[in-house]
Amino acid sequence: LTVIEHVDRTREDLRHARNYEPGLRLSLWGDEKSLGLKRGEYKIARFIKGDRVQLERDGKKIIIDPKRLSPSRREDRMTMIATKDIQLHEGDKIRWTANDKQRGLLNSAAGRVLAIDSTGITVETADRHVVRLGTGDPMLRRLDLAYAINMHMAQGVTTDKAMIVMGSEERFLSNQRLFNVGITRARDGVSVITDDQAKLTRQLDRTPGDKLSALEITGQVAPDRAVGPVRNTTIDFGPIPQDAFADKPRGVSPVSPAPPTFAQPASATPAGPSGAAKAPSKLPQIAVPEKSKGLEL
Repeated sequence: LTVIEHVDRTREDLRHARNYEPGLRLSLWGDEKSLGLKRGEYKIARFIKGDRVQLERDGKKIIIDPKRLSPSRREDRMTMIATKDIQLHEGDKIRWTANDKQRGLLNSAAGRVLAIDSTGITVETADRHVVRLGTGDPMLRRLDLAYAINMHMAQGVTTDKAMIVMGSEERFLSNQRLFNVGITRARDGVSVITDDQAKLTRQLDRTPGDKLSALEITGQVAPDRAVGPVRNTTIDFGPIPQDAFADKPRGVSPVSPAPPTFAQPASATPAGPSGAAKAPSKLPQIAVPEKSKGLEL
């Protein structure tokens, strides 16, 4: 199969002609009026002096000025892709690289090839549904082998055993957050493969993997982290006002509200059958959560 592979380019990257590599393709899932492009795929033909790029589609040549792409638009309608050839066999583990929600095929979800013939392939999805992809089905270009996946794709995946490859030279990728994701994917056992165990250990110790803003990285703003111990507190909502039942329907006599279960001040403490005041009814003290680092990315 010839499949599509995503090329990592940010929206800002796409605003500069030097990042348009001939041979790659632009994939648009919506019209991009600022560049005069319609939905579909365009082949990147060549770079033109003056920061212009020549595209080709259906035998037509189109010249665009990437700088006209808005830097502030939040929705991305355009991405850069490459193509590659893979060999597919019955029993292969695959993953989807795009969404087809109507058939339950979701980006990064795993599947397994059940059968291959001259008219297409039959795939079992992660939730045990069987899907037939005939020749020419667009999802035949939106899959890839899944014997190895990155840790972002592994979130939500559970397996019996796992092997994690982490390089000690990766200053930012080898961090505590990704390591926690990796070691929590397996039920029974994990093997970590690295070039230098001691160096990787030091790297994980000093790199939490927190996402920081530009101001936090440059030291102009302190990172938002938990400060001090977790506090315990008792919440007091006070007495129920006398007119709490003022909006009762006609014909219904106002009744005294039942004493709440949360802590009340002494003046609102209800009396028992003998007339003696009961001890205040309190819920267990609840620890107020502080912002802290979790396993999510």
